Amino acid sequence: MQYKSGQKCIKIPDVNGNEIEYIIDMCSRSDIERGKCIGVRYCNKDSECLYNECVIRPNLSEQYGRPTGFCTFTNNTEISHCDVIYSPTRWFKSYSGYMYCGKGFEISYETNLECSSQSCSNGKCSWQYDNGPREGEGLTYGVVYLGIIVIIGIIISCICCCCIAFKNRKRNKMLYLE
Repeated sequence: MQYKSGQKCIKIPDVNGNEIEYIIDMCSRSDIERGKCIGVRYCNKDSECLYNECVIRPNLSEQYGRPTGFCTFTNNTEISHCDVIYSPTRWFKSYSGYMYCGKGFEISYETNLECSSQSCSNGKCSWQYDNGPREGEGLTYGVVYLGIIVIIGIIISCICCCCIAFKNRKRNKMLYLE
């Protein structure tokens, strides 16, 4: 199987070892019906789509002179999308995440765990909004950690200076008493 991040197709070998290209760039039926599938690769027949469903759009077919539409998934489709699920930051722990696959955006669900985002609303899977790390967040943690280390260093230095001064004073008292 060949896939590179950002591609709209995947090549999967058949039983004879021949690689067959499938479109993995899909739209939900509701987005197809509302004309909201922008930048999504077109299909001409069901067999071009990973989930074997190409919804032909009459306006596109007229424009291209052949049946043209978008790949979609059916409600039987177990997995149609994968998301990175991020755990929130804690005191000294930055974001961590794991890949979770399930039903994609606006697909009907029975439980949150069926959705790739593990998030839902109004009976359909939702996108995972703003749950990931922000740009430059690693730098922020670095600065905070560095600041804490500097403060600890200053405190240790002050304690050492006080101990040395105390020992010197004690030694001076001993010398004075002699």
